[in-house]
Amino acid sequence: MNRWLLLFLIALTGLRLFLASQAELSPDEAYYYQWSERLDWAYFSKGPGVAVAIRLGTALLGPTELGVRLLSPLLALGTSLVLFALAKRLYSESVASWTVVFMNLVPIFQAGGLVMTIDPLSIFFWSAALLTFWLALERTPQFSVWWPLTGLAMALGFLSKYTNAMQLVSVVLVLALTQRYRKEFLRPGFWSLVGVFLLGIIPPLLWNQQHGWVTVDHLQDD
Repeated sequence: MNRWLLLFLIALTGLRLFLASQAELSPDEAYYYQWSERLDWAYFSKGPGVAVAIRLGTALLGPTELGVRLLSPLLALGTSLVLFALAKRLYSESVASWTVVFMNLVPIFQAGGLVMTIDPLSIFFWSAALLTFWLALERTPQFSVWWPLTGLAMALGFLSKYTNAMQLVSVVLVLALTQRYRKEFLRPGFWSLVGVFLLGIIPPLLWNQQHGWVTVDHLQDD
C-alpha cells in the first residue's frame, strides 16, 4: 500500500471518529445500546454481534456517543484494508488502491463508518471471508488454516447479520460451478469451513429454540 493511500485512510478514520462523537445516537443505536447492557446469545431480531461491539466500545470510552460508535470507523478501516489485500492479489496494487478510494466515497459505506448498526460488522466479516476463502483456494489441494478461518469469519458475520449465512451458499456455488475446484468437496478444507460455521451459529439457534423461534416469526411478519 502506498503512503498516500495509507495517509488517506488514517485521516478519514480520524475524521469519522470525530464526527461519530458529535451527533446524538439514532433510535437503532440507542436500542442496540440497551442490548449491550444485557448481553445474550441472540435478541428478538438480530444476533449478538452489534451488542458485543457496542459493549467493547463503551467498556473503553464509557457510555458516550463515541463509545457506542467506536468500532464503526475502525471496521470501515478494516474493510478497506481487507479489500485492498484481496484486490491486490486478484489484480494489481493500482486496482486495489482505486477500489479502496471509490468504496470510501460511496455514501452508504460512509454512513456505515459513522453509526453503529449491524451493517459495518456484516460487511467487514463478509469481506474478511472473501479474502480468507481466496487464500485457501490459492493453497489447494493442501489443507490450510484459511479454510476454518473462512468458516469463522462467516459465523461471526452471521452472528452480526443473519443474511450473512448466504455467503456459504456463494462458496458452494463457486466450488460447484468451477471445474478446477469441484474436488474441494472431497477434501477436509471445505468441511472444516462448514464445521466451524455450523458451530458458530449454534448459540442463536439454541436461544431461539428456547424463546419460541421469535426471530423466525419476526422475519415472517416482515
